[in-house]
Amino acid sequence: IECREYEIMLGHQQSCSGPPLSIGWKYATSSPISVDEFELNRVPRKNYKDLIVSFHERCRRLRELGYTDQELKKASASLTEVKLLQYKALKQMRDAQTSRSDPAEDQEEGNFKLARFNMKWQPKRKENLI
Repeated sequence: IECREYEIMLGHQQSCSGPPLSIGWKYATSSPISVDEFELNRVPRKNYKDLIVSFHERCRRLRELGYTDQELKKASASLTEVKLLQYKALKQMRDAQTSRSDPAEDQEEGNFKLARFNMKWQPKRKENLI
């Protein structure tokens, strides 16, 4: 087994708040070891919660790598803008779904996939619940 350690850099991940971490293309390799040796010395797997890096920890790591506060703020603002655009697009699709009279019309127009997607966003009504 040969392990690689990748560089950390400012990323574009949209699921976090604030500046995201990402890995770059550059990496350092370790000396090859046998599978048995790797399994004997490897650290235990982390659970999901241990993989989440807080906003402040991400900022600290990125500053240590040489990123400026201005670059971090710009990345955060860019993500906020993307999230807002996504929210507006989803809202438009939901609004379009509620204005349609019959989802079957979408099938006839060849928009079956869009209709299925939009139906997921349709609010549940009490009369639809059994």
